[in-house]
Amino acid sequence: GVCMKKILFRAWHEEKGWASKVVVDGDGIVTVTYNDVECSAPNRPLGVPVECFDAQNNGWVIDQCGGCIDKNQKDIYEGDILRLLDLSQLPASMLAQTEKKTIGYVVFDSAMFCFGIEISKGEMQARGLGMMSPHSVEIIGNIHENSVLLESDFEKAP
Repeated sequence: GVCMKKILFRAWHEEKGWASKVVVDGDGIVTVTYNDVECSAPNRPLGVPVECFDAQNNGWVIDQCGGCIDKNQKDIYEGDILRLLDLSQLPASMLAQTEKKTIGYVVFDSAMFCFGIEISKGEMQARGLGMMSPHSVEIIGNIHENSVLLESDFEKAP
């Protein structure tokens, strides 16, 4: 499938942008480096902003890469916006519910990295990336910088 055992992290901050380096040690301690300044944070669930000891560094969102790649061999992270290039990768029930939308984003759900498509506010249909072919998805952006891509209803397959 799309995923191998490679775990990487990246960090986004609304005001600062991307961190230059993110390290998570065996105890789940996250260290974010931005402008050569390191900032550690206690263990926390994924997707929750990192609470740094230095108040000025609050607001980091950590995205994990589950070792999955897209058709261009790029690492896929939580929060990446993907275009589905092959509708046969989704079960018929999901296609029906999503009205054949081809744009979704990566979420961590049921202990798996998934390609998720919102079908209504707060409701999502998701498919494990590990069950999909690497050639079937392409990264077109991420929810931090390009969330407008998720609003496009014209992106439906014929």
